[in-house]
Amino acid sequence: MTDWVQRLFSCAVHSTSKRDLLTMRSIDAWQGHLHRRFASIHIAGTNGKGSVALKIASALCATGLKVGLYTSPHISTYRERIQVNGALIDEEFVMGYLPKLFAMIEKKGLTPIYFDLLTALAFEYFAAQKIDMAVIEVGLGGEFDATNVIVPKLSVITSIEYDHCDILGCTLEEIAKAKAGIIKEGVPVVLGSRARLAPILDAARGKAILAPEVGGFYDHENNATARAALEALNVPESAIAIGLQRRPPCRFELVDPRPIVLDVAHNPDGFAHLRQALEWHYPGQRFHFILAMSKERNAAECVRQLGDLPIRIACISNDHARLLSACDLFNQLRSNGFTQAYHALSLEDAIQFHEPTVICGTFFIMSDVRRLLTINPK
Repeated sequence: MTDWVQRLFSCAVHSTSKRDLLTMRSIDAWQGHLHRRFASIHIAGTNGKGSVALKIASALCATGLKVGLYTSPHISTYRERIQVNGALIDEEFVMGYLPKLFAMIEKKGLTPIYFDLLTALAFEYFAAQKIDMAVIEVGLGGEFDATNVIVPKLSVITSIEYDHCDILGCTLEEIAKAKAGIIKEGVPVVLGSRARLAPILDAARGKAILAPEVGGFYDHENNATARAALEALNVPESAIAIGLQRRPPCRFELVDPRPIVLDVAHNPDGFAHLRQALEWHYPGQRFHFILAMSKERNAAECVRQLGDLPIRIACISNDHARLLSACDLFNQLRSNGFTQAYHALSLEDAIQFHEPTVICGTFFIMSDVRRLLTINPK
C-alpha cells in the first residue's frame, strides 16, 4: 500500500457521525462539480443497495453505455468501490490525483472523512473516463451522505430497517427520514417493497415508482427493485435480463462443492433474509456458521433472527480494529443463551468441518476468507 493510500485510509479515524455536507460541498466546488458532466442514479437503503446498484449498472452496460459504479464497502481492495464497465479504478490515476486532493484539503483547512475523499475520487475518475452514466450507492443514511451533492436522473430507496441507529436514529421513521434526504425536486424515485414509510412517501409524493412485492429468496426483492428502476429508464428487456443475473461477491455467494455460503449479513434484517435464503435453498439442512461481527453490532439480536435453524456457531475475528474479539463475541452469544456457540482458534480451524458452512457477519473477514478458499477477486 502506497503512502498516499495509507493517508487516505487514515481519514477513516475521523467521526462518521458528522451531520452536514459542508466539507463535501467545499471539495465538490473545488472540483468544479464534476458529477454534472454525466447522468447518475442514486441508491440508498438499509440492505440491498449494493446488489441493486450492480444489477442496474450491469444492465446499462449491456445497452452499450459507458457506466461508472460507485459502491461500498470493499472486500479486498478499495479499488473495487470505483469501477467503469466492470473494471476497477486505475491505480496510477489514484496516485496522480490524491496529492492534488490532499494539497487542497491542507490549504483550505478541511477535515474530510474517508468517504468524502473516495467520493471525490470517484467523481474525478468518472469525469476523466467520460462515462455516460454513474450508478452511485449511498455510503450511510442519505441526507448528509457525501454522495448527496448530486442531482440524479433517478433515485432508488431499497429498504428501511434498523441499522446505524447511533447516527440515523432509533426509530424506523427517523431512519426513513435520513434516507429520504436523497429525494430531489422533480426527480422520480423507485421504492422497494420495504421502503414505504411515511417520511419517504411524503417526500416522494407524485414522484414515487413502487417496485412490486415478491417472496422467496431475498435477491428476488433486489431484482424487483432493480427492474422497476431499469424500466423507468426505458432499458430494453434483453439488457434488464443480463443485469438481474448479477450479484456482488459475498452476497449469498456459493463456494462448491461443500457448499460454503459467503454472506455479508451484518444487521438483524440481513440475518433474517439470510435465514430465508438458507431455508429456500437448503430446506431441512443443518449448518455450521462461522461468525465475526463489528463492535457496534448487536450480535445476539442478529443471531436471534436465525430462528430455529439447526446450527452451531464458530466465533472468530482478525486484527481489524472494528471487530469484536472472538472471545468477546463468544461471551456475548453465550450470555444470551446461544449454547451452540464456541470459540474457534482461527478461521482455518473453523472451516475444517464438512457440513454446509455459512460465513457471515461482516465485510471485514471476507478478504481473509476468499484468500483461504483461493477465490480470486472479481
